[in-house]
Amino acid sequence: MLRAGQTLGAYRIEALLGRGAMGVVYRGVGGDSGEPVAIKTLRTDLLVGPERGSILARFRQEAEIGQRLRHPRIVRVRDYGEQDENLYLVMDLIPGQELGRLLEQHPELPLGMSLALLLQVLNALAYAHDQGVIHRDVKPANILVRQDFTLVLTDFGIAHVGGSELTQTGDLLGSPTYMAPEQLRGEPLDGRADLFAAGVVLYLLLTGQRPFTADSLATLMQRVLYEDPPTPSAVKRELPAVFDPILRRALAKDRAQRFTSAREFAAALRQTRTVLREATVIIPGRRSPQSSVPSTATAGERTVAIADRSVRVERLTNLVRECLTERTTGRRLQEFQDNLEAWFAAETSAPADSAVRAAEARRLREVCEGEGLAVLVELIRRDAPLPGRALQDARGDWLERVHLLALLRNAGRRLGAGSAAAAAHAGLVQELSGGFMAYANTLNRLLFDDDSPQLTRISADFLRLDLLQLALEELGAETEGRSVQQMLLLFANQVMGKVNTLIRQFLDRRDPLARFGVASLLVEIEELIVLVERLLEGGEPAAVEATHPGGMVVTEFFDNLRRLGRLIGRELVQQIRHEAHPDEASAPALEQERRLFVGRLRQLGLLYRLTTHLEAAAPTLPLQDAVAETHRFLNRLTDRLLADASTPDHPVVVERSWERLSVVAELAEQFGWLELRQRILQAGRSRVLAV
Repeated sequence: MLRAGQTLGAYRIEALLGRGAMGVVYRGVGGDSGEPVAIKTLRTDLLVGPERGSILARFRQEAEIGQRLRHPRIVRVRDYGEQDENLYLVMDLIPGQELGRLLEQHPELPLGMSLALLLQVLNALAYAHDQGVIHRDVKPANILVRQDFTLVLTDFGIAHVGGSELTQTGDLLGSPTYMAPEQLRGEPLDGRADLFAAGVVLYLLLTGQRPFTADSLATLMQRVLYEDPPTPSAVKRELPAVFDPILRRALAKDRAQRFTSAREFAAALRQTRTVLREATVIIPGRRSPQSSVPSTATAGERTVAIADRSVRVERLTNLVRECLTERTTGRRLQEFQDNLEAWFAAETSAPADSAVRAAEARRLREVCEGEGLAVLVELIRRDAPLPGRALQDARGDWLERVHLLALLRNAGRRLGAGSAAAAAHAGLVQELSGGFMAYANTLNRLLFDDDSPQLTRISADFLRLDLLQLALEELGAETEGRSVQQMLLLFANQVMGKVNTLIRQFLDRRDPLARFGVASLLVEIEELIVLVERLLEGGEPAAVEATHPGGMVVTEFFDNLRRLGRLIGRELVQQIRHEAHPDEASAPALEQERRLFVGRLRQLGLLYRLTTHLEAAAPTLPLQDAVAETHRFLNRLTDRLLADASTPDHPVVVERSWERLSVVAELAEQFGWLELRQRILQAGRSRVLAV
């Protein structure tokens, strides 16, 4: 994993935005322009077997198409290249979220908003089709929605380009839920396949449900190919029936009956909107998060030092009062600092009358040392985010208040005072540092009172300790800051040691209770990933060695993950060999077997995800071997399941096998293994078409 400050080509890494099994997306800036960008990377050393050529080709295609298409509703690719086994492409940074996530948070968007979103998708598709590009994977995950509800279409990695040999007739790429029937059949495609997918997205936007759902891929394909979904107005009674014919046409099985173009589809939607007397959909403009507290300046206003000395001192006094009674904001802190520096600068360049200066200095000392200081310190102490403390009245500006205290202390020093602020500063440093010492006992209790460590609770506590550490940095407590940083590393080592012990107990003794604990750990995968990153912080990204803090425990964790993955793999194979025939087992027994198999498969997926997130340790940990091992196992498992799925005399076995193959295909999609996933989809297509 790259770190802040490193460069890829002409771009500097600033922060992590997201990650997947094969790569990471970073926020960065252009070296020359300084513009913010998103940098998508691909770890070429983790590409295995037949997947390698396919993934590399599609990554490059995404870059080339993104550079070629220039449209406000399509994400623009600025650049791509390769450096240190990292392929990367540089895109416009889109501040927003996937449409799918937006719908999870707001399942019922206003009707006008839903139509506005789909009209933008159709606008992007119309342009792409004019350029000879068929997206082939239009779905909510590939639609990014900004805060102002404008959107961009992304991920042209499996798009079909006229004249390209990368996509062939018979390929089965995309997401079956959004695939047109002709796409599932492997026929040559045109833009109407994208319109079918847009129809599925519209159905989801209007009803909150997908038109085609099933427990297995084969059944899902069957429904897309041969079954009509319920009309939208039947699914959602309050939805006007005027949308039923539009969706019936958009989702027609025969593409000749669909809209002929994205523009025709959009025109039909606009006409329907007019019929509903919604001629205009007002989309709110872009806004920045604002405090509910009235501000003394507009959002776009810069803070400017006041020219008049007496007015400046009055403003400094008022700023401290506003920070205490309302909200301590970054703008107010900056304005305080600007006016304070201006006052000191004026003293140097044009000293005032001694009496005037003395009066002003006295007022400023009162600001730095008076009653406001005591109130500020009390607020900081009351709302200090110590682990386990309930923060009922916290305003969310605690760290800003700490910064204000540091400003007052420094100003008091320069004014020849500061004893009260210095005493408050020293007491607060001691109290915040003591919070780390107190947490050591709490952590021991969380780790050893229960059989499984409470990772979610511990992760929340660690985030609070991070805030305390930042506060110590704000206060300039360098010695204490280094001390608590070491304590945080020690805490992370303790937690990971407990995790390793739990996994070893299961691996060595097959303890059922430990097995339950391991399953609970895997559910908390995000917390485990953050924990590993804590242990690797501060070390060289090229190595994790025994001498590096956290190195030994991370290496042991990696070995445990591989052992656990092999064990789960053996259990899956053994279950297939020894499970009862459907004719000889009861329905509850079959359901238990189903849940057990699918659960183990998903655990294997979580283990793989954890393993690939140890990329910071790649040069010293055999990640490539682990990736190849998992890929080989899933391919062998697919062979066995496909063989079982081709047993015509046992329909229950066939259905069970396809349910399992559906999970394997889902994992293959998560891991970026397009060839494995396509093999399963093609087998499913053959089965459905043969019926």
